[in-house]
Amino acid sequence: MIAFKTIGRVIFLIAASLICAVPSFSQSVPTLSLGTGFQGDISHRLGLGLAEIVRRTSPGETSFAAQSKSSGQFNDFDLNIIGLHELSPASRLAAESVGNSATDLRIVGRLTTVGYGLFVRTDKQITEIFDLSDKRFPAPLSGDTSSGPSPTQIAMDVLLSAGGFDQGGITLVPISRNVDERLSALLEDKIDLLFVPMTSNTLGRIQAAGGAIELFSLPDTPEMTKALNEFFPGAIFGELENAPAFDSDDNPFRVIGVDYVLTANAETPQDSVGAILNALAEAESDGALASGIPDFADFTVRSMFNSYGQLGIDYHDAALNFLLQSPFQCADGDCACRGTNDCDSKCCESASILFK
Repeated sequence: MIAFKTIGRVIFLIAASLICAVPSFSQSVPTLSLGTGFQGDISHRLGLGLAEIVRRTSPGETSFAAQSKSSGQFNDFDLNIIGLHELSPASRLAAESVGNSATDLRIVGRLTTVGYGLFVRTDKQITEIFDLSDKRFPAPLSGDTSSGPSPTQIAMDVLLSAGGFDQGGITLVPISRNVDERLSALLEDKIDLLFVPMTSNTLGRIQAAGGAIELFSLPDTPEMTKALNEFFPGAIFGELENAPAFDSDDNPFRVIGVDYVLTANAETPQDSVGAILNALAEAESDGALASGIPDFADFTVRSMFNSYGQLGIDYHDAALNFLLQSPFQCADGDCACRGTNDCDSKCCESASILFK
């Protein structure tokens, strides 16, 4: 399992693909619509896993009709699984331009954190951030604007801002948003760099390239932190662990961690959202219930509740009620509040403060 560490906690990255059939849903109970990414996408796999957990723990109570969605289609579903890049300022602006405001969106909880790394071609001699100022960046295909900016596009804004250069010297190469196709473009020398989730499939293809591609460690500078907060709020820096092909004790690689969260429409019934949270809690307490669903192998209910105040989106009432009824106590090195090591902080004791 590949992991990366942040201040005060270790966050596990997805390092396995979910292999399971689309679950069959009961037709005898009300069905909630669940918006996910497209087939093979991280949020799609999480959606299938969540639906399977609910089916195993609460048969006949709650079921899902999982549907693929474009980024920003917040209002079209009762529930959504989204990466925080979909809630970046640029993404929300794009969504609002086609009538998909996040005004009625509510957070239910974090499901996982995915590590995104910046991979570069070794033959381009990219050793510091300014070396990117004249390179070939991936860009959306012509007309592909409905889905909003991808993590790669947002990362490009972060890098340009942190490096102090503009788009004048770079070359934009239109490529499909499909991760595998973009990775192929990098391997085939059509682009020079790619910001991509570090899944086992991605790492396997890069390692098979025999050194043609390397991981670029993101600079730990005030400029980088400022740019990340501006263009990618909610994302966090982390250092790789247990990845000997890319890491060493003398030269730890810094990557970006992106939370994938379950959200609900403000009007989605509290009972339905509460049933999902209860199912996840039951699956955590009985590990067998989550067996065969790799994306939930390291899931804990406690890890669902992080502070996302910088996004300006509230938690769903059912999530707040669930937390208040199941208070979590602070433990050494494991604080429920994102961004702090102070486990004596009252943010670990009260949901009203945690979600302030």
